[in-house]
Amino acid sequence: MIDGRYIANYLLKSKSQRPIKGILRNFFYSLIFTLLVFMLTLFFPVEISLKYFYSILVISCFIFYLGWGAERLWYAFISPIFNDPFSMKAFLSRIPFWFISGGVALSASSLIVYKLQLVDLITWTRQYVIFLYGGILNWILQIPLQYYTYISITYKINKSNLTSNYEKA
Repeated sequence: MIDGRYIANYLLKSKSQRPIKGILRNFFYSLIFTLLVFMLTLFFPVEISLKYFYSILVISCFIFYLGWGAERLWYAFISPIFNDPFSMKAFLSRIPFWFISGGVALSASSLIVYKLQLVDLITWTRQYVIFLYGGILNWILQIPLQYYTYISITYKINKSNLTSNYEKA
C-alpha cells in the first residue's frame, strides 16, 4: 500500500499541477463540458446561438477553474491535518470546498454572462438557487475528477516503481 502523504506530495510536485498545464487541462475539460451541454440542448426548445455557446463556455470555465482552485486550497491548508490525505475522512472534508467553489463559480459566472448580455439567467432565477445548483454541479463534477486523479497518480507511481521505499509496514 502506498503512503497517502507520498501520493499527495507526488501529485503537488507533478508537472500536470503546474499553472499553465492546469489552466490548459481545465479549459479542455470546460470545452468538453460545454460541448456536452450544447449537444443536450439540441433536444430542448432553446434558441441555440453563438452567444449561448459562449455563455456555457464562460460558466463551465468558472466551475472548473474554481473547482481546481478549491482543491489547491484544500491541499495547502487542510491536507496537512490528515495523516492520509486520500482517506475517506479527508475526502469528505473536501465536500464543503467543492460546494462553495461551485456555488460561487455559477453565481459569479451567471452575473458576468448577464452583464455581457449573452444569456439572461438572473432575471428568472433566484440567486440562492443558482448558488445551490452550482454547488451540486461541482460535487457531481469533482467526485469523478478526483477519483480519476487518484487512480492516475497511483498508476504513475506504481509504473515507475517508486513505491519500494515508501510502503507501510
